[in-house]
Amino acid sequence: MPALDSTAPFLPISPYLERPADLQAPLQADAGADVAIVGGGLTGLSTALALKRAGVDAVVIEREFCGFGASGRNAGHLTPAIGKDMPTLLALFGRERAGALARFADHCVHRTEQLIGELGVDCDYRPSGNIMAVVHPKQEKRLRRAADVAATLGAGVRFLEAAEMRERGLPPSFLCGALEAAGGTLHPGKLAMGLRRAALQAGIRIYEQTPVLHVQEGVRSTLRTPRGALRAGRVVMASNAYTREIGRPGRRVFALYDTLFESAPLSDAQLAAIGGWPGREGIYTAHESLESYRLTAQRTIIGGSKGV
Repeated sequence: MPALDSTAPFLPISPYLERPADLQAPLQADAGADVAIVGGGLTGLSTALALKRAGVDAVVIEREFCGFGASGRNAGHLTPAIGKDMPTLLALFGRERAGALARFADHCVHRTEQLIGELGVDCDYRPSGNIMAVVHPKQEKRLRRAADVAATLGAGVRFLEAAEMRERGLPPSFLCGALEAAGGTLHPGKLAMGLRRAALQAGIRIYEQTPVLHVQEGVRSTLRTPRGALRAGRVVMASNAYTREIGRPGRRVFALYDTLFESAPLSDAQLAAIGGWPGREGIYTAHESLESYRLTAQRTIIGGSKGV
């Protein structure tokens, strides 16, 4: 086994993005807005853009820089997945509501694709779909049942037999799987920076390097920061795992830790050895704590897993 490369550079943020050269100034004095958005990731920026189109004055407050959190360091799968246990979803909510949830998840993917196109964001997006893959024979029965239920609910999901997985040139570690036709894979850093650029070009106020210390609710809520306060009629909390640090909403939020790796670029021989993977479908596994894998435009493999 070759020795680990101890000279590899440490990346304090993400391999997908760097601190932007046009870092926006922090909030330095009291200000006001119709809507205050806490967090400048995908949720915060897309919300600000939608509100701008509707004529609403929205302000984004970001503790670091837009895209710094999960939006700029995720696995890069655009997928409608709302859980592999679709039969349980059906049992809990009934056919009508479960079907509406499944169709809404597809809608969210298509709306994201529209946004990428409308804003001209070059984020290496490939509409390849994603496959929830079986890596152990014991997982097949449950996933096959889930795919069947998803299809009956109107979701764009179908089961792929082992032969079709091989025909697609997918790595043989993935025995069979359920294909989600909507979505694909992308470069998360480029997407986050593209939304940030679009928001700034639209004239949306963004205060970076501005942590929110406290939110005081009222007819007009007040967001306290180190150097000033922002007062707004509505507040959107788009702060993901950092929300608890602001004290909201407390015990209902739990942090999930995701560990990712990226390989060196694969040679032609290495790519052929794993099947070729010509469609570059995103893959995540049927484990309870799933693993995810994708082949990038640079011919590297990005993969990882999460734990609670």
